[in-house]
Amino acid sequence: MFENIFGGKAPKPMSADHIKKRTTVLVIDDEEPIELRALLKRDGWRNYYLDDLDSLEAKKLRDSQIVCIDIMGVGKALQVSDGMGLVKDIKLKYPEKKIILYSSVSKQDIFSDALDFVDKRLRKQSSLIPFVKAIEEMAANTFSWDETLRYAYFKLEGELGDIMDFDSFKKNAEKSIVKGGWNKGAFVKKAGVSLDVASKLASLIALAMAG
Repeated sequence: MFENIFGGKAPKPMSADHIKKRTTVLVIDDEEPIELRALLKRDGWRNYYLDDLDSLEAKKLRDSQIVCIDIMGVGKALQVSDGMGLVKDIKLKYPEKKIILYSSVSKQDIFSDALDFVDKRLRKQSSLIPFVKAIEEMAANTFSWDETLRYAYFKLEGELGDIMDFDSFKKNAEKSIVKGGWNKGAFVKKAGVSLDVASKLASLIALAMAG
């Protein structure tokens, strides 16, 4: 399939170093996680920090592909109750951004099924390894064609209903590449989905096609 779409060449997967160079991580926490930011910097991840988000147009948010949000102590600037409110607002405006939600409060249930739009959920703990692994996973999902399609199918599965399985979804997505770009109108016709679903998919795969 890729041979026909990409002019006889399958797209080469990005190296870990290339992914790091293209990725910016934003941490939103009322207390700056200095050790985490230092580790990310040492490992080659560019990262920003905000103690709260006061605008969905904030440059640090717009420039980041991965957003780590503490569920407690943030959201006041936009008058939402907590980090969960920020997640909803960010995802509505930027569905392509990957969001990692974390908490240090054991009684706070951040693993509820109601949080399906969160990409990764973590408990704040002494070890920073889970954060780094989560960021690596989210970055790979952002800049890999295959992983992006798997991620998109999982996120849109509820809206697709019984229309198609993943293999059909992937085939229709690949057939909707026109002149080197992904065409959501073509996907609507080939897959028989709504324009809203195609628009969401367009946001999710834009970075993956940038190469």
